[in-house]
Amino acid sequence: MRWRCHFFLAASLSLAPCAFAQDKDKDKDAAPTIAEKTKGLTERPGLIASYLDTKKAKVYLKLPPANSSGLVGEYLFVETMATGLGSNDLGIDRGQTGRTDILDIKTVGNKVIFVVPNLSYRATSSNPEEIRAVTDAFATSIIFATTAVAADADGSLLIDVTDFAVRDAHNSGDTLKGYSLDKERSVLDVSQTKAFPENLEFQSFLTFTTSGPGALVGNHAPDAKAVTLTERQSIVKLPEPGYKPRKFDPRTGAFNISFLDFSAPLGQPLLTMYAARHRLEKTEPYAARSAVKKPIVYYVDRGVPEPIRSALIQGGNYWAKAFDEAGFVDAYRVELMPEGIDPLDTRYNVVMWLNRSTRGWAYGQSITDPRTGEIIRGAVNLDSQRIRQDIMLYEALLGTAKTASGSADDPVQIALSRTRQLAAHEIGHTLGFQHNFAASTYGRASVMDYPAPLINIGLNDTLDFSDAYMQGIGAWDMQAVKWNYSQFTPNQDEAAELDKIVRDGIYRKLLFLSDDDATETNGANPLANRWDNGKDPIKNLETSLRIREIAMKKFGERNIKTGQPIGLLEEVFGPLYFFHRYDIDSVAKMVGGVHYVHAVKGDGQPAQYPVAPERQVAAFDALLTCLRPENLDVPQSIANLIGPRPNSYPDSRELFQKDAPYIFDTVAAASSLADLVLSRMTDPGRCARIIEENDRNPDIWPLNKTFAMLSISLASQPTHSLIQGDIALAVQHVWVTRLMDVAANPSASPKVANAASAQLRRMLKSPGYSEELVAEIRRFLSRPLTDARRVAPPLPALPGSPIGG
Repeated sequence: MRWRCHFFLAASLSLAPCAFAQDKDKDKDAAPTIAEKTKGLTERPGLIASYLDTKKAKVYLKLPPANSSGLVGEYLFVETMATGLGSNDLGIDRGQTGRTDILDIKTVGNKVIFVVPNLSYRATSSNPEEIRAVTDAFATSIIFATTAVAADADGSLLIDVTDFAVRDAHNSGDTLKGYSLDKERSVLDVSQTKAFPENLEFQSFLTFTTSGPGALVGNHAPDAKAVTLTERQSIVKLPEPGYKPRKFDPRTGAFNISFLDFSAPLGQPLLTMYAARHRLEKTEPYAARSAVKKPIVYYVDRGVPEPIRSALIQGGNYWAKAFDEAGFVDAYRVELMPEGIDPLDTRYNVVMWLNRSTRGWAYGQSITDPRTGEIIRGAVNLDSQRIRQDIMLYEALLGTAKTASGSADDPVQIALSRTRQLAAHEIGHTLGFQHNFAASTYGRASVMDYPAPLINIGLNDTLDFSDAYMQGIGAWDMQAVKWNYSQFTPNQDEAAELDKIVRDGIYRKLLFLSDDDATETNGANPLANRWDNGKDPIKNLETSLRIREIAMKKFGERNIKTGQPIGLLEEVFGPLYFFHRYDIDSVAKMVGGVHYVHAVKGDGQPAQYPVAPERQVAAFDALLTCLRPENLDVPQSIANLIGPRPNSYPDSRELFQKDAPYIFDTVAAASSLADLVLSRMTDPGRCARIIEENDRNPDIWPLNKTFAMLSISLASQPTHSLIQGDIALAVQHVWVTRLMDVAANPSASPKVANAASAQLRRMLKSPGYSEELVAEIRRFLSRPLTDARRVAPPLPALPGSPIGG
């Protein structure tokens, strides 16, 4: 979201309460009064009085008199999708919140304008001229303008806001690509256009049309040439005074709003950042423990089926312990949404249920006051397919015999445990907390991490899921709530007290690393990973490979339900074959890796330092293990079972891409899996780090040695069957492809590109590579710069976390 700031129109505009030019001698030119114009319409008292014309599907607002500057009122503006397209890929979901802005309603002559001021640039000075110098320097946006249709003597105006309500505020047409709003087939939804004392809700049916629809939209709409969505726009009362913004600290894991404050003293930064948080006030402000004036309450969508509904309520309530520990009594709860509540009403925090055609992301969004960072409303959107994907993973590992049995190793019960954690995770975002992808390295310290199931290997190679997911919140979550929400007395120095909380976390080694630190392709910190357990990535990879091996030995008809077509086994096998993919990402970060924290001057945290040379070598060896043909191969028993997709069953993104149709293409699958390793090892950013680290520490392998060792290993892989021989050759092709990509990559540094080209030249004389592949290398090295390579790239792996492209 983009946050914007308060704005005054430039002096060149004449601002005054609207007055109709009336000729007293000509009644026909006199403007009607508001009572005359609204006769027969349905009046809706509320934040701003409104009138509905139910026959013509129109809505009017009765604006109070403007002040001397032409300002009628200042509000929050929010837009939300009431309905979605049912596709994660298309990216338009039910309950999806878009912009949150300050909205100034103003009069200019006989016009009324809706102005979004620019919150990105401000002056927090008390000097009005200093403030004006900033507001005049940056653009604002008028998002709606109209002429009043009636007026009263006191200066009240009546405006028709139907065109405002029936517009593509969410930019869905741009998202759909090639679609435009058809105004003739778009109309106000009168039944869902509401008025309350604190908010106005406008809802409309919007139809988007095109002459050339794509297949993806066609799969999700009855007529792909005319897609109708429902959008909600809300005008909301500004929060009451009294909220105190909290300065953001990058060590705390809080979300933030930011702006440039041009009134900052010289020598102080222009950038100002406030933490995002709900307003939570004790009834006894100076007591260590106290009840609160208004608790934080989340309502779970009544459309969620059981037993998922109960799991969401249970998991969401995990946070109650953190608020209690921070001194707030009965300050937080999650419960079932009462009947009759509109889940899009901006007065309520909600957990909404998204049904999509494929698995996709869940997410937590907040409506936040862009002036202060105060969270007005939390809105969680949970994907209904995620739990089914989880069940499929557990059935791939355990089989289906215990599914829905209620036992500890029931895939449904394991998935419900994961759902509880997911509810806490997404609600955590709307409480103001970022991901902490380092939390799994010091125990189960946070629900804000992405957890892999913790699977223990028992006697006779049994897989134990009894402790698969954490129950409750962790030490980092308690720390985050304490920092973001603690209330202090006037005798306390708030900044000093907040710093004490941070330093206590540092002392307890509560490390925080988030999304930018956990990038899979070129991430550097081996402690910032998604979908992992424990602090040793190499050990985690070894465990995952062992679990995968055990499950593959048992894989077969036991992994689908009685009555299901055998051909559906391919969908179940995918999560198992790629089971260790996230551990590969974690281990790859150790090669050219760097340990670091986001320190602040004076907090005593260590400077960054490279991963130890011996650990980088161990990581390299672990990745080579993943490239062995025996670890890329698929047992013949499985390959024989996975045949053509059953007749009449729709295609699925859970299926392997293949060169050989109608059978399980083991070589193509192996190439895809090998590429998860080799694409990481040849990432230009990682390669550049290896060069830099070696320049400073000769004990760290230089990039040319890393490339050479990979080439030597892949040229001499042991194989135990003809198909493993083909797998070894396919992996060589992937390696050559990735080297060519780096050598020809204009964004790669010269040293990295030259190292890739040098390795390709060395391979012209290396034993173990086929004549055909050597010929392709020779052709590539002698090519004109405009000539593309001919070695085909590997087929992509199955979608990953959680859905992929």
